[in-house]
Amino acid sequence: MLDVGGRKIQILRGGQGSTTVVFESGLGHGIAAWDRVRPEINKFASTLCYSRAGISPSDEAPPGPRSALVIAEDLNVLLGCAGLKPPYILVGHSYGGASMRIFAIKYPGEVAGLVLVDPQTEGTVVRARAIDPRMASSQLASLSDVDRKRLPPGFLKEFDGSTAMWATGDLGTSGKLPQIPFALITSLKTGNRGGPEADPDIRLKRQLQSEIFQGMDYGMHIVTDRSPHDIMQSEPSLVVTAIRFVLDAASHAPNARPRPVVIVLTATQIAPLLGDYVDAKGNRASVIADGGHVFLQIAGQPRSEIMAESENRFFMTDNLDARLVFEIDPAGQVASVSLEFGKVKAATLHRAP
Repeated sequence: MLDVGGRKIQILRGGQGSTTVVFESGLGHGIAAWDRVRPEINKFASTLCYSRAGISPSDEAPPGPRSALVIAEDLNVLLGCAGLKPPYILVGHSYGGASMRIFAIKYPGEVAGLVLVDPQTEGTVVRARAIDPRMASSQLASLSDVDRKRLPPGFLKEFDGSTAMWATGDLGTSGKLPQIPFALITSLKTGNRGGPEADPDIRLKRQLQSEIFQGMDYGMHIVTDRSPHDIMQSEPSLVVTAIRFVLDAASHAPNARPRPVVIVLTATQIAPLLGDYVDAKGNRASVIADGGHVFLQIAGQPRSEIMAESENRFFMTDNLDARLVFEIDPAGQVASVSLEFGKVKAATLHRAP
């Protein structure tokens, strides 16, 4: 429990390394939100999770709505009290994504990289209202008097801060994100039988989040239809991959690598790529689907997860210089697959007999 301006705030530190990854949870959530991600990041970086003022067991927050701006300013004070040296890698989910954007805008010299996990965007209701007033009312959540009596005060203060941001379309600060390594993860999971493209709320969310991404010079946008909003709990490996990408990029010149943009392929699109391959020297490799993810398994080596940049081009999540490029014939069959490092073709493999 750390004393921050006379209030006790729960923090959890772990890992080791010169750069600290700072986690910001969504509305009303604390440290436990990152339980499936933080232990993995501890293996290669320092981490800090915390429960904001008003989120148990931390002390109560000051009176008034807890806007994303207030949360960002409070975090800046907390990091100083914790004795952590910038620059940091910021990771924010949902409402925490809004406050981490503000932090990066207000304190650009203290931020080495940014990861947003299905972040709230300030323009949601304003844009929805322009499309269809009925759609805007569904986006702007409200609480009944009964709900307000049963919910914790800390949650209510954050809820009021969040709805004010949505209603006005004002993030809470002016300026643009600094051009730092950036990763964005967007959930497209929907209950609409027509899929994400038939769900107007999902289409709007994807558009608004994509606009944030398009403003950045160097980043990775991961899109998943396998996870609902709490991606760090249902697909923690995606968040770990995004953090690894940003950490690695922050320690190198951003222009040293191409900018990966991840797309989601259907099982039908992936199926022709799967199977065993062999090169001219008899070295074997396999492309495997497991648990909704795709892996490259080179004989005698640990398997590596690969992610799609297009229908035939994948990058390795543990080596962002490496690409796997499938040559697909007019019949939709894989004629060969090339392993590339940077601009150098290291090997060409064909279907194993």
